[in-house]
Amino acid sequence: MEGLLRQRQHEGRLSGILNGVDDQIWNPQSDLLLAARYDRDRL
Repeated sequence: MEGLLRQRQHEGRLSGILNGVDDQIWNPQSDLLLAARYDRDRL
């Protein structure tokens, strides 16, 4: 798998999300568009 990823990177065909998503923007505890907000302690 590492070889394939390095090849794709060399070809300029590799992309991804650096360090995951921004949890300040994608926060289910404060997202007003959700019908019910939740966090890791209250699902």
